[in-house]
Amino acid sequence: MTPSDGTIITATNPRTEMKFARRFLRSLSKTRKIRPPSSSSSICVKKRSERIKMAAYWCMARAVGSRRAWSRAILMKLSRGRQHHHHCFSMTMMKTRMRRKNRSTWLGKVKKKKKEEEVRTRSPSPYDEDDDEEGLMKRQTQKLREVVPGGKSMDICSLLEETAHFVTCLAAQVHVMQTIAHHYS
Repeated sequence: MTPSDGTIITATNPRTEMKFARRFLRSLSKTRKIRPPSSSSSICVKKRSERIKMAAYWCMARAVGSRRAWSRAILMKLSRGRQHHHHCFSMTMMKTRMRRKNRSTWLGKVKKKKKEEEVRTRSPSPYDEDDDEEGLMKRQTQKLREVVPGGKSMDICSLLEETAHFVTCLAAQVHVMQTIAHHYS
């Protein structure tokens, strides 16, 4: 919901927003200090944007706490990722070098994989005439389970409740990040 002046109104607790903002600013200052090994600028930009995205999710989940299933799922996923972060970063750099070395072969495999994925992921249109309402609801629920962290293990009522809270928190996250960007630009 946006009023005439363009600000975003969120239904989250203002204390939660402040917790998120403080934690996010601290995380941003830490990511600025980390210098990745010298490599191409596109890789550095991608790594930095991944770190910012992870920091935003981590800070919002920490601000909400473990009261919500989606925040617990994010915290568990990111804590597992942090344990293997150094190993993954070095593996990514090694893969990048291998890709450059075998670029022509690699590109052919990527195109083939994408084509296979397109064939596998094609699903019937949700607007097919012979499609019943129950099938449509199942597909939409499945998509929602994939979007909401931890949604795969929830019943439909919990899923809808968690989705509402997750979307509200995402809106608050966007609001805080816009405010920070506006303040520092």
